[in-house]
Amino acid sequence: MSDEKVFSTALSDTVLALVAIFGSCIFMQTEMNSTAGIGFLLTGLAALFGTVRFGLWPQIRIFHEFLSALAGNVGIPLIAVAFYHHSLPLPGLILVAVLVALTLLHILFTVVISFPLYSTLIGSIAMLAIIVAGILVIGENTIVGIFSISGSALIAVAGLVIKTEGEWGSMKRVDLFHYALSVAYILLIIALRGFYS
Repeated sequence: MSDEKVFSTALSDTVLALVAIFGSCIFMQTEMNSTAGIGFLLTGLAALFGTVRFGLWPQIRIFHEFLSALAGNVGIPLIAVAFYHHSLPLPGLILVAVLVALTLLHILFTVVISFPLYSTLIGSIAMLAIIVAGILVIGENTIVGIFSISGSALIAVAGLVIKTEGEWGSMKRVDLFHYALSVAYILLIIALRGFYS
């Protein structure tokens, strides 16, 4: 997208920022799962920068794009890890190692070595992990399982089908992408809370 003000995208980024930051607050504040909290926070920060970029200050494009890539390559995998944290309690040091490893891989494959499919690969692995977690729990808690699978599938559809460039009918694809992620994150927040209740 060019460096211009696009108020519909500022609005869709605002919705995504509110949902993601709300999710981050739920998991960070209650110490239910700080891994999920960090994952949601990364998306919330990226969307917040998007709101500022498209609504007020287009010149922060590079910061917004960096945070968006970080949210996809580090934040979403952290949310996927959170779906297993309840059954495999990991010590804080291992969680820090996972965060560092994901961040280093992000830097390696997006900055040092240009590997364009890295985002698709890491996102697909994360979504598959959440779907498996949903399938494993569906017998015990149908709603949690369905919400896990649905949220993950919606993120996959947003990234692989809706995408962010161009228009779909009369609506910008990036706006549809943000709204789809917002709904998906609501489903994942509800599912993760169900894993810990």
